[in-house]
Amino acid sequence: MVSERRDDRTARDERIVLATLGRAHGIRGAIRARVFNVETTLLEPGCVVRISPPDGPKDAGDDASGGPDYVECSIVKRTRAGDGWVLELAGVEDRSAAEELTGALVWVPRSELPALEEGEFYLADVEGYSVVDGSGTLVGRVTKVETYPTVNVLVIAREAGGSIEVPIVDGLVVSVDNDGRRFVIDAEALSES
Repeated sequence: MVSERRDDRTARDERIVLATLGRAHGIRGAIRARVFNVETTLLEPGCVVRISPPDGPKDAGDDASGGPDYVECSIVKRTRAGDGWVLELAGVEDRSAAEELTGALVWVPRSELPALEEGEFYLADVEGYSVVDGSGTLVGRVTKVETYPTVNVLVIAREAGGSIEVPIVDGLVVSVDNDGRRFVIDAEALSES
């Protein structure tokens, strides 16, 4: 399943946030990153991403001064580090430059996302999807997606009250209908939650 996290505001070409940058890692400009989809191909070496401050405008446009509110840079290297990633970005040559990026957002415009194949979806799109069991009975609605080190989960507000978390893994998520904005979830996942 393909997935990325979404910034809630939309505009001309919505930003799809791939990661947030954390603290500097070492003295050569590497930066720790919280990546929202560890399977993404959009953060591989050679990929071009945009970097914006966390409080900047949320569309892929210009800031109030008329200039771009982001910088483009390419990924030089990525490595796993514990439950996160370490990224090396072109033009970030030392610890001071890396420290200036703490809290920045790493994103791409929606238009640059790869096309979805059958059964795939973007995490950016699933808030509000209905969730049904195998018999078609409404269980609830997706309120958000939580990103844990080993798995992403759908947080579902149950129709009967309360909420549950269902890991987004084959077998528990039986199918997705993007046009109908609906997930079919295995009944066992519901009974174990």
